[in-house]
Amino acid sequence: MRVKMASSASRSSLRFNPQPDRTRGRVSESAGYLENPHPSLLFGAYASLLNAPIEAKNSLFETEQILLLWLMPTAALLAGLFTYVGIVSSLKTIVYLRQLYEDHLKAKASGDPSSKLYPDIQGLPHLRKLALLSPAMMPIVFSITWLVVLGRLLIAWL
Repeated sequence: MRVKMASSASRSSLRFNPQPDRTRGRVSESAGYLENPHPSLLFGAYASLLNAPIEAKNSLFETEQILLLWLMPTAALLAGLFTYVGIVSSLKTIVYLRQLYEDHLKAKASGDPSSKLYPDIQGLPHLRKLALLSPAMMPIVFSITWLVVLGRLLIAWL
């Protein structure tokens, strides 16, 4: 579909994004960081909090600092646990869909010899298990790390 422009001035005022998918990807990626903050971001923010001056500029900042000292590890721990639940549910869905595919393939294989030519979906079984290791274990590792931070903070507080 062509749009006829009246002049070059009106042509320059009409802008469109020739790559809307790239922009949409950036927006969803940014929203993803709000949904699930990257562990290094949380560790960096917590380290900055720990390196703040002992005496705050204002008494309000001092109470906020103490609040954030507890709130940040708690939020990071919850983010790790929620991420783990989301990843486990996604992995279970992938396993379920793969099983449906394999059941369909077995049912079709009895009457169609060409169906034996289809490759294993998601690779070989031992490689599939290795591929699941990182997404399943990283939230646990970070959750344990934040539990240790909270435990040491609790011990120091008492």
